Amino acid sequence: MLRSLITSLDSVHIVVDGIDEISSDKERATLLQELEKLPARILILSRPLDLHLRCLPSAVTLSVEALDEDIENFVVSSLLDNASLQDTIAGAEDSLVQDIAVKIRERSRGM
Repeated sequence: MLRSLITSLDSVHIVVDGIDEISSDKERATLLQELEKLPARILILSRPLDLHLRCLPSAVTLSVEALDEDIENFVVSSLLDNASLQDTIAGAEDSLVQDIAVKIRERSRGM
């Protein structure tokens, strides 16, 4: 069905996120092999997996990693810019926002 839809369009871009969340290597490989056959530009966002390169020989890979300070800065700015949180954090100590950012960074494991 997807192939029929794609062939009826002039230009197709597909974004696949979290392919590393598929637990079965066989299922992941099957999906990647089928995506490789489609007449479309495909962007896959995933944790690194060697399986990707074997199943997608024409793939170009880019490594993007968030640094700990990037994650903390993003969380702090998001908290400070969130209108619905302004009343909650307005009277709080500055360290509260930083403490929240540190906890989120620790639990994010770089994601």
